[in-house]
Amino acid sequence: MTIKRAARGVIKTIAGIAVVVFLVANPIGDNSGIAFIASIVVLVACGAVWGMLEVFGLSEEGSEERSQSGQ
Repeated sequence: MTIKRAARGVIKTIAGIAVVVFLVANPIGDNSGIAFIASIVVLVACGAVWGMLEVFGLSEEGSEERSQSGQ
């Protein structure tokens, strides 16, 4: 398992929990507004980290792909 694949799994898990909080939290309640806003912030952060993984990637996975293709 590569580092990039493990990082994606962690990001998906965190984002999944944030989605559940987003759906369950009622933004009108006392402290629920904080949970609602925090879930949005976490989802945006997960998206940003996912995008950075796609843009910058990791050299480890790129070298594996090259070695498997015979280059």
